[in-house]
Amino acid sequence: MHPTKRTPLLALATLLFMAMGNVALADEQSLLELQRLLSQTRSLQGDFEQVTRDQDGQIVEENTGTFAIKRPGLLRWHIEEPFEQLLVSDGENLWVYDPDLEQVTISTVDEQMQQNSALLLSSDLAQIRANYRVDEVRSEGGQKVFSLSPRRNSQAFERLTLSFQGETISGWELFTALGERSTFSFKGLKANQEIPDHHFDFEPPADVDVLDER
Repeated sequence: MHPTKRTPLLALATLLFMAMGNVALADEQSLLELQRLLSQTRSLQGDFEQVTRDQDGQIVEENTGTFAIKRPGLLRWHIEEPFEQLLVSDGENLWVYDPDLEQVTISTVDEQMQQNSALLLSSDLAQIRANYRVDEVRSEGGQKVFSLSPRRNSQAFERLTLSFQGETISGWELFTALGERSTFSFKGLKANQEIPDHHFDFEPPADVDVLDER
């Protein structure tokens, strides 16, 4: 019996299948490495600066403030200038308080994972895997940079990058479909210091409107 020859189409399909398997394995390994790095930091706090540029590179927005995260799932993100806004997560719920609007919006973390990138900093592996695909890992300027895309369409951004200096996150960038890029940089970082859980409590002020979207 003569050996059966594969048709060019079948051979191509086999190569594509093998390539897809290798890509899936690489993505999973990248995801595990990202989670490993994130999990090295049990808590993190410091100052941040956000600069957003349009597709022509012109600055259209600048924000500064402070933040604190504590695993698993606790986040406090306080934009102080130019317009105050406070985001607080207890791992299940997310409160967004806008003092100028006298309004608090409450939603679930699951619903906001792909709309609010800050939640990624304190999320676990299951949440990252369910909401993001790791497209690329590269070394850049002595840093390890992960590129991620939301698995579902996000109105806030279409891609983000997370940068690590050693074992600690050093910044990230968001890219929108309109060509805007938001760069977040940190300073005064304090890693793995004790932060009491009540720092992540939030009770809406009595005189504000509460929009409960859970």
